[in-house]
Amino acid sequence: MAILVSLNDILEFKTVGNFDGVLEINNLYHYRVNSVTGGDLQTLAAGLINMLHDGAWGLLSTLVHYTNVEARILDANGNLVNGQSLVVNPAFGDGTAGGEVLPPNVVYTFKYVRADASFRHGFKRYTGVSEGNQNKGLLASSAIAAVVLVADALASFVQGYTLDVDGNPDTPDLTQSMVPIVLQRVINGDPIQPINSYDPITVVFDKIGTQNSRKYGVGS
Repeated sequence: MAILVSLNDILEFKTVGNFDGVLEINNLYHYRVNSVTGGDLQTLAAGLINMLHDGAWGLLSTLVHYTNVEARILDANGNLVNGQSLVVNPAFGDGTAGGEVLPPNVVYTFKYVRADASFRHGFKRYTGVSEGNQNKGLLASSAIAAVVLVADALASFVQGYTLDVDGNPDTPDLTQSMVPIVLQRVINGDPIQPINSYDPITVVFDKIGTQNSRKYGVGS
């Protein structure tokens, strides 16, 4: 049964995968539905998969394998609507950058630039930094074009897609699309309800950094 979406719905997508078949790696994405005619969550999840496959996962090492995307609609307080969610299992979701790779806690860091000082910047971090894409911990000049492609993809609206029998994006669905947002659930350390959201001005590559939660034995 399809999970229907409406204009201005807040959507949450969790991509789940692994690094070298050992360490679980997750990323969260939030979007707002900005165009819809009889739309559904699966079609927009497929659109996200298409965007990540074409614009993001190619930067990552071949040791990175994304296996499924969990999609849900959030209410004004940031909770799951009606307990409904769905899982899409794409047949593709692998990084394609070859060569030696740095440990999984070394990450590409992308910044969702805030609209004003009332919000924090948003960040997206990806495990799978190949040795050839860095020099002494800094981004190699040969990788500049690749990270710009990822930043542009993360900043852009996402078109809905239909799914083929393998769970992969097949055909654009021009009746629905969504735009990236950043959620604010806490202010000065205190949870807020309803939650806030903002449209980032842009998304930029920030740096090659580290993330403790992606160390072996710590988390994902």
